[in-house]
Amino acid sequence: MTTDSVTLVTGDRVIVRRVAGKSLVDIDAGPGRKHIAFDTRVVRGEITVVPSDAMSLVTSGKLDARRWKKPSITSRRNMAHCS
Repeated sequence: MTTDSVTLVTGDRVIVRRVAGKSLVDIDAGPGRKHIAFDTRVVRGEITVVPSDAMSLVTSGKLDARRWKKPSITSRRNMAHCS
């Protein structure tokens, strides 16, 4: 099992555990954000986590949806652009 994490621009932390080839995703909401829900998806190893308070900005195109995708989140090389 490997564990890694990345902090979103919102201050929320995405924690990923890889167990037997599967990604298990947990969210540690940032300060004052315990009430926020998160849309979390893992598709073919690509992880997307969008906080509910950012969803309308993403769907309207005001925020780049790619900012919330974390391809190979457990790869340190790819994590650099996510923090």
